[in-house]
Amino acid sequence: MADGEGAPRRNKAAETMATIDATLKRIAAHKGVLGYIVVNPRDNSVIKHVGMHDDHELIAKYAQRVLAFVSLTRSVVRDLDPLNDLTFLRLRSKQHEIIVAPEWDFVFMVVQDYHISTKEELAKIKVKPKERPREPQDQDNKEASEGVTENVEA
Repeated sequence: MADGEGAPRRNKAAETMATIDATLKRIAAHKGVLGYIVVNPRDNSVIKHVGMHDDHELIAKYAQRVLAFVSLTRSVVRDLDPLNDLTFLRLRSKQHEIIVAPEWDFVFMVVQDYHISTKEELAKIKVKPKERPREPQDQDNKEASEGVTENVEA
């Protein structure tokens, strides 16, 4: 190999890494994003992480548990259709939402507080939460009014 042949490859790799880093920074800057984790699925090692209070135990716990869930989910998808594969997974709990993009050489997961983004999105389209009128028997049941929305005139 001549001296100059490796330089274009290194430049392209540097450009690719710069693009990836810019994309990761943009994702981390979204409101509600608590952090992201990039994991090697072969050995469960964390390749890169940002946020989540830099709590290494918590990051390792998310990596391990989400990878196990991805493996199980991928298996279910393949059992249903052997020619299919898992490409995206979204998990929502009472506190957080975990968005997972599994690839063969890495698994990318974003942990976010979906309450923040949901309220902002509703405000953008001029929808506000509204309490449903309660029936007399529902006076003590606060859960009956959750999740109802109403359009707001501009």
